[in-house]
Amino acid sequence: MKKQTVMVVEDEPDVAEVAKEVLEADGFEVLTAYDGLSALDQIPKVKPDLVLLDVMLPTVDGFELCKTIKDNPETREILVVLFTAATEPFLMERIVGVGANDYLTKPVNPDKLVQKVRSLLELAGERRRRRSRHG
Repeated sequence: MKKQTVMVVEDEPDVAEVAKEVLEADGFEVLTAYDGLSALDQIPKVKPDLVLLDVMLPTVDGFELCKTIKDNPETREILVVLFTAATEPFLMERIVGVGANDYLTKPVNPDKLVQKVRSLLELAGERRRRRSRHG
């Protein structure tokens, strides 16, 4: 079975590296991008199963990037988890508003990260299987 692919888009290399190591140790293939523009360039080509997206990014921020992913018919099925250090209510509304599937707050607990990624991917897999049975 093909490994599921997660793209980590994070401008802090140490944070990206920790996320990458944790997810790879759990069996995922992990790609990284350090700014919104390079992620925007890679996502349609590699079509990861899930994008872990920092809200505060250089070039194109996480909100804009998430909206772009979700507005494009080619990439809208990709799961997007935004992560942010902020927890203000208006930010939470904005996260939902751009179509993110979920969010995590920083600093990200490694176990919580793996758990969130796994559960979202399992849920999406079940939905796809259900659709293909009924479609």
